[in-house]
Amino acid sequence: MKRLITILLSLAISAAVIYFAAGAVSRTYSEGMTSYEENIERGVEAKRAELLSASTFRNGVVVSDISIGGMTYDEALAALVPVEQALVEDVGFTLRFDDEERVFSTDYFNIRYNTNKILGEAILLATEGEPELIEQQIDEIASEGRYYTIECEVTPNRAKLEEAIFAIAEEIDVEPVNAGFYPNPDSVYDNSDRFTFTEGENGRISYPQEALDEMLQRAEENDFGDVTLRIETTYPELTVAQLKETVVMRSHYESSYASGSYGAANRLHNVKKACGLVNGTCVPPFNPDDPDDKSYIFSTNDCLGYRTLEDGWLLAPGFVDGGARSVDSPGGGVCHVSSTLYDAVICADLKIVYRINPSSHVG
Repeated sequence: MKRLITILLSLAISAAVIYFAAGAVSRTYSEGMTSYEENIERGVEAKRAELLSASTFRNGVVVSDISIGGMTYDEALAALVPVEQALVEDVGFTLRFDDEERVFSTDYFNIRYNTNKILGEAILLATEGEPELIEQQIDEIASEGRYYTIECEVTPNRAKLEEAIFAIAEEIDVEPVNAGFYPNPDSVYDNSDRFTFTEGENGRISYPQEALDEMLQRAEENDFGDVTLRIETTYPELTVAQLKETVVMRSHYESSYASGSYGAANRLHNVKKACGLVNGTCVPPFNPDDPDDKSYIFSTNDCLGYRTLEDGWLLAPGFVDGGARSVDSPGGGVCHVSSTLYDAVICADLKIVYRINPSSHVG
């Protein structure tokens, strides 16, 4: 019986030893497996990093017949510039007018290429998945190719075109000049024509809005080329013939200065000098757009200016003290001219805005 108990204890102890040993082995194996999996994962990632580390396009990538395999992004962009330029080489207009022309190149258009979008997609080819899948994709791209096409969208820069075209129009447009005339002061002495008439001048007008609208419409249709700026001749509203029909004498008044003291040499000099200053004066009509402009009012006193010996006036009798007496003064006799002119204005039915009666009867 005692021997049996001893055997059973031995078996129990052995079982415990085996259990602890198995547990230790199991823990060791488990730890070893975890380390192995980590190592495998690290290797996968390293392989993937190696496959992705080359920041170049895969062999077989072709953009608009340009192979960019092995190129970096910047190198590919530079290689594709000629393709972009070829797409827009016909974009633009030539504006023709007279014997001149102005070229509106691509600087006057907004141009958008899909180049960056294409390259952004192509650079990401074969960059996802397990290393074996990535390698498979790389081989497939190299053998079968991946093809892309550069396209562009062209829209006109309306504001820039409009500014340039209308600036040209400003250089071209010229207002017509009406026929005119000016008095001939000597006509009162030599019986020549009272007025000298000048022919009007033709003007020119261009139509920049038409040219702009045509460019915008044709740009939508990708129909680039020549555009003609329409220019027309404009004519004066008044011709010499019309002026000669409308320019007439409105009134006439005369007074004598050749009798008695009125014909004294100095006084006669002053009268002729005053008539010469008044003769040929043009008085413009009232300008409603500028009420402060008083040029439509004629003043004899302002026209003759100060009467001084230094200005060429001679001493001649002039009335003072209300006509009670006369004294020699520079410009004596000019009141005769102003009084005669006043009568002519009254006969012409023009408005008198200010007057001073002469101090004595003249004429």
